[in-house]
Amino acid sequence: MRLVIHNLTQYDFNTYRCIAKNSLGETDGSIRLYGKAEFSFMHVHLN
Repeated sequence: MRLVIHNLTQYDFNTYRCIAKNSLGETDGSIRLYGKAEFSFMHVHLN
């Protein structure tokens, strides 16, 4: 899973959740993004 945010602002700081489901089962993951909006973009990789 990957979360890409371009032109990061203070409103992007939040909790993001991903849910994947298929015939073999299901899984989910979440990430809480917090900090200062000083970046032009941010890549977050979830494993």
